Amino acid sequence: MRRRGHNRQSAEHEEFAKRLIDNFDDKAKYGGLEVSEAQRLRQLEEENRKLKQLVAEQALDIVGFKAVLSKKW
Repeated sequence: MRRRGHNRQSAEHEEFAKRLIDNFDDKAKYGGLEVSEAQRLRQLEEENRKLKQLVAEQALDIVGFKAVLSKKW
């Protein structure tokens, strides 16, 4: 029989482990940078992610337009 709160406790442990791993990853990635440099790098990475998403969406739009235009009416 499961104890009450077991799932919540497991979820909390998983979240803690994830934050710990993220912290180690950040330390390895940003270890030699000043805080302001690391913050700027994160901002640029986020902007890059958004721009890549826009390009991917536009590429899908182009494929769709070409498919519609290639049909013989």
